Amino acid sequence: KKGLRYIEKEVEIDHGESVHPKRFKRYTILKNAWDHRDMRTHEMKLVSRPFDDIVNGTKRYEIRLNDEKRQKIKIGDYIIFRKLPDLANSITVEVTSLKSYSDFSSMYGDLRSEYPDWEKDDWIKAMYAYYTPADEHSYGTLAIGIKLAQKPDDQ
Repeated sequence: KKGLRYIEKEVEIDHGESVHPKRFKRYTILKNAWDHRDMRTHEMKLVSRPFDDIVNGTKRYEIRLNDEKRQKIKIGDYIIFRKLPDLANSITVEVTSLKSYSDFSSMYGDLRSEYPDWEKDDWIKAMYAYYTPADEHSYGTLAIGIKLAQKPDDQ
């Protein structure tokens, strides 16, 4: 542009890297994408009670089948939970741990302290309200450790 003088000089970035000023913006975008390449955001639906328990900080694990969709989740990823039935409210959590099990029975043994009011058989029966024993056998189960990353939309 008229009146502006462009300085032809390399710009030193962090870690001793040099980038020409004309390429600085593109470099910054690519570097940020590379730095966060392993972080992903996933979306899932939740019924009211577990959704509210996450908001209140009393739910530290989300229990799912370890199906193809859940196998893509990594520690450090984010999950957006949308509250059923209308999906109008959402919360974002960060994945803090992943624990896979062959079935709900072995999962209950490991996570029993998270469900002090539940007897094992009743807890497993509750899981079967969402998942079939055949799917449990096919995929195994997954306890996703979570922490709230963002308050719900309506608060």
